[in-house]
Amino acid sequence: MTFYVMGDLGEEALSRALILSTILPLALITFIWTGFNRVLVVMTRANQNLRRAADVDSLTRLCNRAAFYRRGREIFDQTILTNLHGSQGSHCSLDKKMSLIMIDIDHFKRINDQLGHLAGDQALCHVSKIISNCCREADMPARWGGEEFAILLEDADRKAALNVAERIRQVAETEQFVWEGKPVCITLSAGVTEFSTQDQKLEDIVLRADLALYHAKAAGRNKVHAPYIMEEDLKEKHKPHDLLSIGMGQQISKA
Repeated sequence: MTFYVMGDLGEEALSRALILSTILPLALITFIWTGFNRVLVVMTRANQNLRRAADVDSLTRLCNRAAFYRRGREIFDQTILTNLHGSQGSHCSLDKKMSLIMIDIDHFKRINDQLGHLAGDQALCHVSKIISNCCREADMPARWGGEEFAILLEDADRKAALNVAERIRQVAETEQFVWEGKPVCITLSAGVTEFSTQDQKLEDIVLRADLALYHAKAAGRNKVHAPYIMEEDLKEKHKPHDLLSIGMGQQISKA
């Protein structure tokens, strides 16, 4: 009698051992896989955070020039492809538009020299906040370098970009920057341009916007310059005929 009971118990133990030998490896694999996935999620988030940190200017929290160029080239390529389906004629409207604003803080060196570099840093943050508040959610403001900023406006023509640039200029002029209890006058100069079917790369637009900024500063600063792009001019590599300047309540047309 005892022999059969022991035999039954032996078969039961063997059955349990077989079940455990099947379940344990699966449980172990599941545990390892779950742990691996958690590690993968953590690493992915860490990489994303590092990428975002690498794309952001540490002082102003705007995107930096490298991030601007990377995303800007993507938008430029999309604009090119979209407009390839439309007519290339000089009087035809574009299916997709994009514009660029280049902004420079007037006489920024005086702030650094007279008030110190810490004041200069806070002035940059002050202007960065103004720029961010005046931009649309779809726009891409960036710190270009030093006291210069750039804004890429997707699906915006020259007129829309001109309005944004002028709004930024006006707010900067009226919202005083205060350092150690004293107001500091800050004004901005800006250059505006828009995408043309003759543009072959993002740098073509950047060059025009930078040239427009140069004219704004040469015209006395605290102004916005927006070249009116003529396709025939670009084909012939001539300068635009009309250069619109807005600032301090004035509107000037230059031949």
